[in-house]
Amino acid sequence: MDHSTSLLRLTFLALGAALVLLVVRSTIRLPRGIDTPASSLLDDDAGSCTRFAPWACRRTEKKPKSSHSHESDVPRHPLDPLTVGEINRARELLHAHPPFSSSPSSLLVHSLALDEPDKPVVLRWRKGADALPPRRAIAVVRFRGESHVLAVDLSVSSGEEGAVTPLPVPASGYPTMTMDEQQSLCWAPFGDAAFNATVARRGVRMSDVACLPISLGWYGPTEEGRRLIKIQCFSAEGTANFYMRPIEGLTVLVDMDTREVVSISDRGAGIPIPAADNTDYRYTQATKSTTKTSFGFHDVRAPSMESSSPGIWVTPYNKSEEWAGGLFVYQSKGEDTLATWSERCVFRFC
Repeated sequence: MDHSTSLLRLTFLALGAALVLLVVRSTIRLPRGIDTPASSLLDDDAGSCTRFAPWACRRTEKKPKSSHSHESDVPRHPLDPLTVGEINRARELLHAHPPFSSSPSSLLVHSLALDEPDKPVVLRWRKGADALPPRRAIAVVRFRGESHVLAVDLSVSSGEEGAVTPLPVPASGYPTMTMDEQQSLCWAPFGDAAFNATVARRGVRMSDVACLPISLGWYGPTEEGRRLIKIQCFSAEGTANFYMRPIEGLTVLVDMDTREVVSISDRGAGIPIPAADNTDYRYTQATKSTTKTSFGFHDVRAPSMESSSPGIWVTPYNKSEEWAGGLFVYQSKGEDTLATWSERCVFRFC
């Protein structure tokens, strides 16, 4: 009995030793030779990956950047979005279509998207067996103050009949604002003498003023037939975060097509512009005037808020000085810490 017990113990001990050896060899790659440096025990050419333990590899290989040119992309499915080539093709067809051909530079494309085929057509299509349905684009454009909706047949050659087909234009509304329009509208108020005089009365230097379009809409029967937009202005003096320094009560109504200032509403002459202290969201600036918490946030009192409000603007930062986003939270008046509130409010407004 004692002999059998001893043999059984010896067997289990041998199996345990073999298992330990297997684990060690799977974790540490033994040197190939006596001259192999010790640093290669855990780091080989593949990046800490051993031939004994492919499941434990920590590969850090960097994939080479693709040099693929999207100019050669082709659609492979009926619902694939327009390719670069198709977009360029649609532009050529639109520029060649009258009346746009008389002044192609006056044509503003607000929207260009695939005219998706009907659902039954897509359901019947089989990859590899069926050709793609005819590709067509829908364009929403403005030309010399008028809106147009057009269907562009991408399979038709330029100048051929049917290449561009006009579609009904909605009875009301206007195309969405483009990025080019938004950028140009930022400068529209500065060409108006009445606006410049209004800013001067507020005691703000013109070099510190930043204006942004905020609302596109229809503001009454007297403005029928015009694309009008409201613009709000801010003071960027002393901070890059000019949104925290609005010029309250000053609103400019601008014609989007002519860039003409239609009217100026100035009802906040007695409202002071918030101070610039502690409004900069950049990390290098925030560390000069705020206290960093152990959670990677800076506590910055919102200057435009009343003193009785418990609001705090919390801005995560990173060392590359890229703004990582902002949260507006309400402090608890109890025992909750700032970290608790930050965890509750990440990626949303409390």
